[in-house]
Amino acid sequence: MREAAGAVPADAPIGVFAAEMLSAAIHIVEPALPPLAWAESLPLEPGEVGYDAVEYLAERRLLPDSWSPEELSASTWGTMLARFVNWYGIESVSFEGEATRESVIHDLTQVLGEVSQAVRPLVLIAGDRQDDSRIAFLGLVWNWTVYPRLIVKRPDPDQDLSDGFRALLDEMSNCAVEFEHYIYAPEETARRLFLSHNDARMYVIGSEPAAPAWPLLVPQGQEEEFFAFEAPAVSDRASFSAAFDGEQLPVTTLMAMLPRLRTNLPPTRIPGLLSNPNAN
Repeated sequence: MREAAGAVPADAPIGVFAAEMLSAAIHIVEPALPPLAWAESLPLEPGEVGYDAVEYLAERRLLPDSWSPEELSASTWGTMLARFVNWYGIESVSFEGEATRESVIHDLTQVLGEVSQAVRPLVLIAGDRQDDSRIAFLGLVWNWTVYPRLIVKRPDPDQDLSDGFRALLDEMSNCAVEFEHYIYAPEETARRLFLSHNDARMYVIGSEPAAPAWPLLVPQGQEEEFFAFEAPAVSDRASFSAAFDGEQLPVTTLMAMLPRLRTNLPPTRIPGLLSNPNAN
């Protein structure tokens, strides 16, 4: 969090600083998170310091009416953090005393430590058909969150499996999310696994960098172009989030194909990670 704090202007008022820091924290733990609401009016004008962060928080219902750029009461800051941790079923938090830059960094560090215990991402990896140490597809099943989705990441040119799966998981991890579990398949097997359920329509719902035109219905038959970042709509994106109106990864199909997959998960754990806790 201190690296993110260094990017905020030193003269930014405390309310703006807190908004910038909370926005940065969410980007760390919730990549390519789509908006949850429309921000009809904001307490800052476009171009003002902090505007993008404030808009981001408002669109995710994390900016209380009591927020102001110049001040940050313990009650307002506690409300912002409580709304965030409630996404993960964590008990509401409250803070007392005057908010300062140091206290904001400290509070967010503590909160991210709790959140890291609640998210349960599953890394999906497809090996290149020509060289199975290269990564053809890198996805994250992100179900234990406020917006269950599949996050498709553009593999870094330097990312491969030459040092094994553990090294890749460690490289992907950060201060808020530790990646522990993976499922690997050769490219042809992964294609059958992801694209075998043609009855589920795929929507692009968010991306990094963000785009204003989402959600976008992916025409049937073009899913593979999106997964490979070859479709024009995502060709310049580092990652995007996808949602399905059916199962994004059918558990029955996955279990049937398990002998052809590599994973560090016992079979009994897979249905739990693929389940959507907010479905009921």
